[in-house]
Amino acid sequence: MWDFDRVIQIVTGIGVLGALGFAYRLYQLLKANYASKEEILREKAQLTESALTHQIEATKEFHKTELEKRELEIRKLQDENEQLKHLVDKRMIDLNVALKYYLAYDLKDIKPEERNMLHRYVDELEGIVATGKPPQDALPLLVQVHLKFGNEDEAIYYQRKTVELDPHDCKRLKELSHVYHVFGQYESAIETAEKILKINESDDRALYEIAVCNQMIASSKPTGSSDQALYDKRALNHYQKCLEIDPEYITAEIMKALVLHRLGDVSASSDIVKRIQRKVDNGELVHREFYAYACLLAQMNSTHKAIEILKMSIAVADSKNKILLLNNIARDPDLNPIRKSAEFTEFTKHIDKISREHIG
Repeated sequence: MWDFDRVIQIVTGIGVLGALGFAYRLYQLLKANYASKEEILREKAQLTESALTHQIEATKEFHKTELEKRELEIRKLQDENEQLKHLVDKRMIDLNVALKYYLAYDLKDIKPEERNMLHRYVDELEGIVATGKPPQDALPLLVQVHLKFGNEDEAIYYQRKTVELDPHDCKRLKELSHVYHVFGQYESAIETAEKILKINESDDRALYEIAVCNQMIASSKPTGSSDQALYDKRALNHYQKCLEIDPEYITAEIMKALVLHRLGDVSASSDIVKRIQRKVDNGELVHREFYAYACLLAQMNSTHKAIEILKMSIAVADSKNKILLLNNIARDPDLNPIRKSAEFTEFTKHIDKISREHIG
């Protein structure tokens, strides 16, 4: 006879064991599946990392190649620039030599075909300057050429460009002031010279330039007017400063005497004349000192002596300063007291001839 309860226990036991077995088998399957997925993910990660590494390396190689190409292009451009600079420098030497050769001669001695060539050289040099990076000698050379031809706008333009390269260079500022002076732009000359004094308050040449230009302006004012006295006193003040810095500044002393004479201090002016005449007799003066002395003599109505001294001034001046002298003689009001004399009229014929030779 079957024990029903025993049968139930056996069946239940078998069922539990089966369930446990099934669960264990399920666990094994799940575990294997998880491990498989983990392996797949690991492999994917490895593949992704490998692909990323490869991509990075490829990118590095690309940029390296591009960088090398760029460096090659830069070196090529540098080589081309060096070659171009060499050609420009070589051409500048040719132009420099050619233009200085012509500048050394009076224009009357230059044949028409040579003058045409000179103009072509100037055009070529201006073309080089227009590139924006002119060689060192280009601008000063153009200033000299245009001064030689009496081209006011061009001479001033290129001298101002020279100053722009170094606005604190006193030498360049002095040359600009000189160019303004040559063409009678006295206020601009004064303004430029004052810039020099801001850099060096003891620059006697700048003080002298300011004095002379004030005196030139005074000479253009009505004789004996308050305006004339105002500019003469400014000139006198700057001449005095020049002589405090350099007591042997002969030109400043002569021009001071000229101002003193116009202001009515004849005694002080005459004392200076005596000292200067001794230097003339000893041959100690240069062109600008001769010229200043001639103006002083003209103001004293010493016509013959003034003209003789003017001739000495022209004779000892170089080409550049001769242009300034000729311009000053042509329009300097300080020479007005002797202009109407027959002797000065005859002298101006000689001046006209020299002007044609030097200015064209």
